[in-house]
Amino acid sequence: MTTVHDGVNTSNRGILNTKAQAGPVATNANRKAGRAFDASDFLLTVDATAALPAGCVYVGGIAYTADGRMCTTTAAPALTGTRVSGVAIRNDGAVHIATATGTRFTRHAGRSITALGQLVVISN
Repeated sequence: MTTVHDGVNTSNRGILNTKAQAGPVATNANRKAGRAFDASDFLLTVDATAALPAGCVYVGGIAYTADGRMCTTTAAPALTGTRVSGVAIRNDGAVHIATATGTRFTRHAGRSITALGQLVVISN
């Protein structure tokens, strides 16, 4: 079962449904608070493991592309790194994520996060 939590399609266990999109977001894409979503309300993301794309903007310390994709990294976070609402954020604003498959997690503020603070996602 999925619900919409804070505008994002989320499982009943607090796991975010995301969709990686390497190219630009269509001009008619769903937008909520500047974030870009597909037609199923999956949050659009871009892999910023190597580096942030040029021209990123920041909302609450989290990096987004100018067209609204959340910047993510699959790299493990530092134990002493920055946290925003329990979620680990790299020093440049990329969100540390982990896939839901085989990942142990707890709930924090309606979201599922790992012990290291990685946001648990299902990438569609």
